[in-house]
Amino acid sequence: MLFSRNAFPLFLIGFLAAGFFLLAGSVTTGTAAQPLTHKMSASSTARYTSAPVLADIDNNGTTEIIIGDVDGERLQVFDLGLTPILTKNVESGIQATVAVGNLDADATSEIVFGTIKGWLHAIEHDGTPLPGFPILVATEGILSTPVIADIDDDDEIDITFVAGNGRVYVYGADGVAKWTKSLGDFSGISGQVRNGNAVVADIDADGDFEIIAGSYANDLYAFDHTGTELWTYSTGGPIISTPLVIDLDGNPFDVGLEIIFGSTDDNLYVISKTGTLVWLRDTGATIETSATALLIDDDAYQDIVIGNNAGNLLAYTDQGDLINMGDWPFSAAAGISAPPVAADANQDNITDIIVPSEDGVVHALQTSGSVVSGWPITTTNAVVNAVAIANIDGDAQKEIVAADVGGNIHIWGVEIAPTATPSHTPTATNTPTPTHTPTQTPTPEPGSTNTPTATNTPTPNPTQPPGATATPSFTPSPTPLTPPIVDDGTPDSQVLPNKIYLPITR
Repeated sequence: MLFSRNAFPLFLIGFLAAGFFLLAGSVTTGTAAQPLTHKMSASSTARYTSAPVLADIDNNGTTEIIIGDVDGERLQVFDLGLTPILTKNVESGIQATVAVGNLDADATSEIVFGTIKGWLHAIEHDGTPLPGFPILVATEGILSTPVIADIDDDDEIDITFVAGNGRVYVYGADGVAKWTKSLGDFSGISGQVRNGNAVVADIDADGDFEIIAGSYANDLYAFDHTGTELWTYSTGGPIISTPLVIDLDGNPFDVGLEIIFGSTDDNLYVISKTGTLVWLRDTGATIETSATALLIDDDAYQDIVIGNNAGNLLAYTDQGDLINMGDWPFSAAAGISAPPVAADANQDNITDIIVPSEDGVVHALQTSGSVVSGWPITTTNAVVNAVAIANIDGDAQKEIVAADVGGNIHIWGVEIAPTATPSHTPTATNTPTPTHTPTQTPTPEPGSTNTPTATNTPTPNPTQPPGATATPSFTPSPTPLTPPIVDDGTPDSQVLPNKIYLPITR
């Protein structure tokens, strides 16, 4: 499914939610819960601050796990046995969740991601760069997840993202810049942990997409699909989370969507489609993560769940009332910087809320706020981004996949046997230089006032998210049984399928 005006009305990266297989929806009856089994891979060099993406990128009928590595400066693809089947070495770390989608309407998916040194990459499922990529965009880094969507209804896929220089960019799938607009221009900023992702949605129900993005300059921006600024809304602190864009009030006489987001000023905001305040609530601590929406109380309207850096998971009604029923609010022992995910945690066909805290614990709560039986579960190190939920092995149960800052990928669920050799043939393993910098000449963006040059590429400090555990020193992992594809970064030609997978991220 390509994003177009006549298709699905809301695309979050993005988060935001999509064919990333994040499952929600309340069910009133359930079956007996099943125990969780655990599989894990460990790396001596990796550090993961992004969410894993689950998708069949090579269209061979099996799901792959796709993730960017900060310290290892590479994109990795694993099979369900957690054997690496693709390693794509790039010029610097990948801090944000990657995007997976079909840029060229062929039979396989492409992977799009930005790096800490500010390069935008788009590659085939086998690691081959698409024509026109990689592109140097902003030496301050790309710390957000791209949104893959046709924002201007020209039947061509676009790539929309926020960069660390305080600008939002739109590129075509051919690597040609369409437009860029300022979110405050942070030339020279080095302390940013991340940017919130842009959101592409038709917020005013006029048939055209809008782009919503938060800023380190304390403002939320809305642009039309041409880049014209529609409005801004100012808060008391930087906005480093991704807005949630939904029809919160369900008012049939006021068609349109609301924008829900947190700020480092501790407040949760709900803004109308025209940029006016609906309500705000002080949560008592900095908000770095995104909200999720699901039914908690007894009415028919969506409620909002969001975490903060004090470890509080709070639930609010659509009218902004703090929910105190049952065991709400919930308090973890460490900060929550990952988005909560609405999904079935224990295979009883009832929606739960799954959220990691920064002490290496993954929590699951019923909608009453009580802890799901058999939970929490623990990881080796802190998980600072969303877990992924999907039935990835084709049985009757869903699996839960998480990545931690110590370089470990975890799968909880029924036992998962290693998959057969991928349909694509792995290439010989040449050892590429991890610090290889793409030789692509930077593409100037129309209207940009601070286009970086390839000769001035300072390495931004890949600051570890607050509360994350430092990467431990592991002994090197043994060589995987299945020979991985190791890409040397040399541009090839090729160019994507019909499903868009947008993970839930901050």
